[in-house]
Amino acid sequence: MAFSGAQLFYLDPSKLNNTTTASIDRIDVYFKSKPQATNNKSGISNPGVQLFLSTTANSVPQIPDTGLSSLRWSRREWQDVQIADDASLATTFRFDPPVPFATATNVAFILQFDGDEDFIPWFDVSGDNLLSSNAISTGVPSTSGVGPYYSFISSVPNSGSNNTSNSTMVVSGTASALAIYANASYTAASWTPKIGTYLKFNAYVARYAVNGNTSLTSFVNTSSPANSQIFNSVTTTTNANGEVIFSMPQDRYEYLFYDRINSSVTNLSAGERVFPILPEFPAGVATKITFQCTIGANTITSSASLANTFSISSAQPNYIVIKSGNGLGAGADIVNVRQITGILSNTQFAIDVPLTFSNTAATFWIAPVATIDQFKSARIFGNTQDMVICKDSSANASVLFNPMQVNSITITANGTGYSNTDYVIIKGHSFVTAKHLHAWNGSANLVTNGNGAITQVLLNNTGSGFWNIANLTYSIANSVGSNSVGTSANLTFTVGTNIKGEFLGFDGKGGNFANISPRSIDIGRVLPAVLVSTPSGTFYNASIHYPYYSVDDVTVPGGRVVYCDADNFWDVLAIQTGNIHYPFEFSKRRTLPSWSEELYVPYANGSSSQGLGGTSNGNVRALSSNASVVTFTAVSNNDFVSPTVVPVGSKITYSRYVINNDYTGENTNYGNAWARGIEAKFNLASNTLAEDLLVYATCYKPANTNVLCFAKIYNTQDNDSFDTKDWTMLEVKAGANSISSPTNVNDVYEITWGFPKYPNVAFQCTGAATTTNGSQTITGAGTNFSNLVSGDLILIQNGLFPNSYMVAVANVVTNSTLMTINSPVSNLNLVGSGFTVSKLGYKYQAFNNYLNDNVARYYSSTLTENDGFNTAQIKLVMLSANGLIVPLINDVRCTAVSA
Repeated sequence: MAFSGAQLFYLDPSKLNNTTTASIDRIDVYFKSKPQATNNKSGISNPGVQLFLSTTANSVPQIPDTGLSSLRWSRREWQDVQIADDASLATTFRFDPPVPFATATNVAFILQFDGDEDFIPWFDVSGDNLLSSNAISTGVPSTSGVGPYYSFISSVPNSGSNNTSNSTMVVSGTASALAIYANASYTAASWTPKIGTYLKFNAYVARYAVNGNTSLTSFVNTSSPANSQIFNSVTTTTNANGEVIFSMPQDRYEYLFYDRINSSVTNLSAGERVFPILPEFPAGVATKITFQCTIGANTITSSASLANTFSISSAQPNYIVIKSGNGLGAGADIVNVRQITGILSNTQFAIDVPLTFSNTAATFWIAPVATIDQFKSARIFGNTQDMVICKDSSANASVLFNPMQVNSITITANGTGYSNTDYVIIKGHSFVTAKHLHAWNGSANLVTNGNGAITQVLLNNTGSGFWNIANLTYSIANSVGSNSVGTSANLTFTVGTNIKGEFLGFDGKGGNFANISPRSIDIGRVLPAVLVSTPSGTFYNASIHYPYYSVDDVTVPGGRVVYCDADNFWDVLAIQTGNIHYPFEFSKRRTLPSWSEELYVPYANGSSSQGLGGTSNGNVRALSSNASVVTFTAVSNNDFVSPTVVPVGSKITYSRYVINNDYTGENTNYGNAWARGIEAKFNLASNTLAEDLLVYATCYKPANTNVLCFAKIYNTQDNDSFDTKDWTMLEVKAGANSISSPTNVNDVYEITWGFPKYPNVAFQCTGAATTTNGSQTITGAGTNFSNLVSGDLILIQNGLFPNSYMVAVANVVTNSTLMTINSPVSNLNLVGSGFTVSKLGYKYQAFNNYLNDNVARYYSSTLTENDGFNTAQIKLVMLSANGLIVPLINDVRCTAVSA
């Protein structure tokens, strides 16, 4: 589609309080006529109009990049284009946010009609009669600042280069002709001015009542300047001191953990809407209200009145899941997720998107809906769990994403004597008063036959929080709540919430997430990114607020409770360019709840916040999630300019520290530590044998944290494989007593590790040992050598001189006072009596052998001694007493050396 034409106007700073920047808010265009909605020349039904804002070069409109951004163009559909034979009706093209331009320049707006249709605007043309007058137009605008109207000739390439290798030659001729390239000045070739012709239009710039305050402290001029004749006023609400303050709550995110083994996620993708499977409407009865559906229709008609069932609210949309009923064949249904956008009567409703199937009796249920945003595999508390992050959740206190609800009830024994007024109460949920509120009983109604036998059980309420099905119990009550007189019935239950994607229905091909559970995510590092435009003369500050926090508590499922602070107790962090915030800046362990969890997060006093984000007076901030709220305060020295926040692209990135304080088993490949880093294995050149190993790392290590270093070494003479070797925990040789500042992550220092003198001691034998030079026999007095077994690695040590020791293998343990070792005693400092004997805990770990000039030694699985190594690998393990203050590692270096 070509452009129809362009109109210039001048942004006169003298009419704009001499500001250097002004933002176009809207353009009014007046149309004389428009094409028919159908049977028009283009064949397009209901053709519309686009209006582009563009800069100019040499007072000629630039060609707009129609695909770059929606910020510089606005569209009106056919039905919104107003026409009048007296030029009295304006068609308004709005820009949200307003588009900034430099003043003292010409700006153009360019019209484009779908299919180049015959939309005819009103013009002022020199020589024509003025409308409703016999006067002849002079073609001179009645107000200054209006430039000529340009008609469009042809499209040209939109390039900003004069480089011939990057340009497009558009004309050529004889050798004397000049080539014209598609650079900035060439856009004039697309337009021709129509002298004496001007569109009838109004141009508006945004106007903000923030004049005079440049320091975020005092307001100089509380009155807005008078409206200009050309540019009308658009103001915003302000505080008395002229500061514009507004909040941007976090989007309603659902953090849903799910069971991958029982899920089908192959056909699910980002952007798809998901919903839980719930009882069809109305719940608890056998006869359902149905919808008459017609493919392509934007309305649905119910079989009975649904008065007061739906309400229309942009802040809290109502979604329904419509199930076609064998739409894809027997037992296979098409599913449409639709928002109720209009209540036409008690039985007829408008929906947001046309239906994809026809059915005279489709069933439905009311459901929360959210849009898949990201798939994650998160390591939470040492376990890898699959998580889907969904945005734009429509959950509310009535319908939400529940953890572990009742999925189905099976009748295993029908019983007798029951009534249709009896009902089932399903108990065993995990509700904990004042702590864990997102859990409640389930219930179901009964259908019985003439003998009082149960023939159907119809879920009325799926319940929530049945984490342990062994705790699930049920009872059958009568209409007044007493025990039913019926007997001998037996029901079995399946538990575990499933949510499905919208596409491919219930035919087995559609995707689903099984056993979902909304969770709360502890906040680690925070990197806010807010797109802000700050024209000259404007100022702002921004902060981010956190009301929710978690506390460890073994009395609730998952071992922690999420609470909500009252308004004045939120943590508030300043947003500054490039600043990363760390957990130690929080007063508590701050948390992002899933929106469905947030609805039931208790205040610290135990009452539910109902998603109010800590607002104790009951006000809901923007009717959205308040897991984090950005507050933006803006001022300006001129009411025609203001800082602008662009919601699209603004984001807050969170990263959570997954760390614990347990390194049990890290000598193997299956340790308990959650935070570890294993470096690449390296081989020494030419299989040279190294005798020792030193590891260096630059670390941030505040109090109550630690960094441990492990090494795995290998000698190619070893018959075992490298992967079977144990990790040896190295000793800190330097930097052990250095502690980093808890509030300055740049306070780093170097730690050096090396091999220990001998492996860890498991226990020390009682009594004293006697040795003989050159002998393998060890005798004891008052000893308990019988606690040792053949193959144990032992340490024989001189108690008076601890640095005199030897490591050996216990060959034969004869009794409590006699054993032999694998090699004779040769250290004269260990010849005699009164020595200690200890069992070493990790006999396959490496150590610096004191008896062999401290050359590194380790034992293979056959207890063969290996001295030196030519292959090594390093593992760093990070520990912390909590997830708020953690160690950080900047770099690691490793050197294999001689002893």
